[in-house]
Amino acid sequence: MTTEHLQTSNSSDPTEADRMAALRRHDILDTAADQRFDRIVALVQNICRVPIALVSLVDADRQWFKAKGGVDVDQTALDTSVCALAIRQRDVFQIDDLAVDPRTKAMSLVTGEPHIRFYAGAPLVTRAGQALGRAPSNQMHLLVSRAG
Repeated sequence: MTTEHLQTSNSSDPTEADRMAALRRHDILDTAADQRFDRIVALVQNICRVPIALVSLVDADRQWFKAKGGVDVDQTALDTSVCALAIRQRDVFQIDDLAVDPRTKAMSLVTGEPHIRFYAGAPLVTRAGQALGRAPSNQMHLLVSRAG
């Protein structure tokens, strides 16, 4: 699991431009719910015993949820997106306490509802190697429940 400094998406980066082009080619943004993705989210929630699981696609200015469990919104801005930090990683990305990590501690989803504390996400990568998004799972109040 990595703890190196990450940057959010940068549209001037040629690699980012390729990633965005791949995302557009897949024509999946803003599409209807799909039971296959919904089953993945339910499986992650059940196996990992987490209240929030998502299939998140990182667009130029937002992350959009193709499938979601434990949240009511369909998208969030990138400034609240841990997935936007993790998108350049080719492996599982994990932050044990978002409230103390300098990259995430000021994010509104950490400081306010739903008070996300833990993040782990696996990349969604095309056959050509472009990461389109993440499949994250989040545990709210993880450290509080361990301390209690």
